[in-house]
Amino acid sequence: MITDPEVRWLAALAEGLKGEYQTKEDLSWSRSPFGWIRGQPSRRKGAIDERLVAR
Repeated sequence: MITDPEVRWLAALAEGLKGEYQTKEDLSWSRSPFGWIRGQPSRRKGAIDERLVAR
């Protein structure tokens, strides 16, 4: 369970972007709200990270 409000907010943003980028799930991170990002190609990870930080 995430207790830090800033991390919770970032996790909610990541979950919102998930549908746009997710193509396969990394099972070792399947319970993390950020797990879907790990399976993305490097450039796509950068784009996702930029969008998360910009919000």
